[in-house]
Amino acid sequence: MIRDAASADEPVLKTIQHDALVSPWPELLETAVRAQGGPRCLVATSASNAPVGYVLAVEGSPHGEQDAHSHEPDGVESQCYVAEIAVAAEHRREGYGSALLGAIAERSDAEELFLTARADEAPSHAFYNANGFRVTDRISDHYDGEEGLRDGLLFSKRVRDRDHDPD
Repeated sequence: MIRDAASADEPVLKTIQHDALVSPWPELLETAVRAQGGPRCLVATSASNAPVGYVLAVEGSPHGEQDAHSHEPDGVESQCYVAEIAVAAEHRREGYGSALLGAIAERSDAEELFLTARADEAPSHAFYNANGFRVTDRISDHYDGEEGLRDGLLFSKRVRDRDHDPD
């Protein structure tokens, strides 16, 4: 099941975040879980309703500006940036990550989803490609960690046409 995050989920989500991500963003997770109207946080749960993964998404362009290839006449296109997606190690390869990406696509009004991944993380690339994402750009020195600066890849996926009417 996929549902909105609740404050009671925060300790488990922080553990998943810490264990699953090389460069976690704890403040974003806290903001998404505690605040209304900020980043969206969806949680995947097991049969016992325990959180096993999450996705954090922010409506808008991945770089805070509009894409130069926008199809809108005024240059504005509806976009959603997937800031983090993480699944507990013992629940990977069970479909939770794909379900979370699908739920964000369905629940967002965005026409296009974006996300970034380290350029040297082939397993992540394979996962995103399998979920319909394609590399659209390479971002130099995007990630900073213990090993120094690393390039990132920007992935995108069109999730609905501009003229899509959900009714």
